[in-house]
Amino acid sequence: MTTDHQMEDAKVISVATGTRCISGEYVSLVGVSLNDTHAEVIARRCLCDFFYAQLEMHDDSEDSIFVPRPTGNGYQLKDNVKFHLYISTAPCGDAGISSPHEAVSQDKHPNRKARGQLMTKLEPGEKTVPVKSRSAHFQTWDGIALGESLLTMSCSDKIARWNVVGVQGSLLSHFVEPIYLESITLGSLRALHRQVVQKPGQSALPRPALPCPALH
Repeated sequence: MTTDHQMEDAKVISVATGTRCISGEYVSLVGVSLNDTHAEVIARRCLCDFFYAQLEMHDDSEDSIFVPRPTGNGYQLKDNVKFHLYISTAPCGDAGISSPHEAVSQDKHPNRKARGQLMTKLEPGEKTVPVKSRSAHFQTWDGIALGESLLTMSCSDKIARWNVVGVQGSLLSHFVEPIYLESITLGSLRALHRQVVQKPGQSALPRPALPCPALH
């Protein structure tokens, strides 16, 4: 988190590591297990916990990152507060599919057919496959109980979703305006720009009021 774009005063809000998503047999209907424990997902969960703590301290401290909305309904992030995401390696899913020739219209790379598609994680590992190749119908609890593989969306697709609806999640959306990432930095940059900014079909979605995050 930065204030007034002063990187030397940046604060680390959450740090996470992880490599797995659970199998369908371990899914909990009462919230005692996490379906996805990849690092990006866990880091965002910790960030949401930080948001809740900041809301709780708002009435007693001016140090809160939130201020009341001008309309008087809920809160919004202070204008000078920005959030940045660092990922050591390319997120699983479409952002991890790249080719040095992907900008060429006649690209013959074998992964080209999977680009731009929604991807789901292979339980309980790290690899992903296009959703269309796994299921042609909506997933149900009965289906999982009967042995269907759990469809856990890739980190690439989740980051793309955050770029549209914000990182705060559905519950916090009742109290605060959407919160967007100011920048995303990858230790190993691959195809994140295509996934987050140029994903097919994403242009038809309502765009956030803030610009897309800077990619490094």
